[in-house]
Amino acid sequence: MAAADAYSFGVLVWEALSRSQPWRELNQFQIINVVGMESKRLPLREGTPLLWLRVMDSCWDRNPRRRQTFEQLDRVLRAATAQLSECRTQL
Repeated sequence: MAAADAYSFGVLVWEALSRSQPWRELNQFQIINVVGMESKRLPLREGTPLLWLRVMDSCWDRNPRRRQTFEQLDRVLRAATAQLSECRTQL
């Protein structure tokens, strides 16, 4: 997986959680500048579950080599799903 793919996945997660279009007020050239040159991130909303904050943070690392791979993300999300399933069975 390319580092750009991880970054894009983080943006998709942000879109799903915020139900908003990212950088709505910017054109494509401004987005490239804000993200690529200024290293700005999308604003994180209060109340976002910690798991998703960590996923987005790992996808948006400024150093592309430190961004999680989809294999790593898959393990994190599967573990979270297993924990949720276990909690539900205990209720």
